[in-house]
Amino acid sequence: MSFNPALYVKKMPDGTLELPLFARMLWLNAERPGWRITSEKFSVVAIEIPEGQEKAIRYVAIGHVSVIDEQGRKVLSVPSSTEVDSPFFAEDLFRFGAELALDILGFHVRNIPAECWERVNLPSVKPKPKESAPANIEIEPEFNLVEEQVFEEQQSVDFDSPDETEALFFKILQENPTGLGFLQKEVSEGNPMELLNRYCYKITGLPWNMAEEAEKRMVRDCLEKLA
Repeated sequence: MSFNPALYVKKMPDGTLELPLFARMLWLNAERPGWRITSEKFSVVAIEIPEGQEKAIRYVAIGHVSVIDEQGRKVLSVPSSTEVDSPFFAEDLFRFGAELALDILGFHVRNIPAECWERVNLPSVKPKPKESAPANIEIEPEFNLVEEQVFEEQQSVDFDSPDETEALFFKILQENPTGLGFLQKEVSEGNPMELLNRYCYKITGLPWNMAEEAEKRMVRDCLEKLA
């Protein structure tokens, strides 16, 4: 396949491998062009939770997330729910449902084909020995670990020459990340293009990489209100 999901895999602190949602959606689009994931309408219900002698009320959003094929037919619909404890609960609702739908369809880190991993693990050229090294010292191959290759591949996404909407997003991301719905920690530790993908599908249901001109205009309209 032309799209290589292994390039977007992240190694978590506990050693597990994770494929971000936006990359899984790109993988879906690469293998099944025209398919998309969309939220259906949701409801908010109040639930009484016993707390000692009293009862507390918590609000939970309940809805469905669907997978639509290139002809507009519903292929799959999965339930999703999340506690309404922040202004961004709708994004969480979509993310939980989308992750479940992609799991069912097989777009999971465990199902990345072996040839995709080989393209990441193997160096593309034969490593050259260091000229200054003594002849009796064994030279280690000069290629990066998998995690470092993943990081470099993600950072190389047309970030040096962004279009006007991307430039506006990056500017607001530095000046007012909470206005975009991100914590400062996410900004300092995250990939700007990954955050743009997340922001875009929060608004349009599609990551920035897959958005058409109409969706990109919607994102720009939202950004201009924050500028």
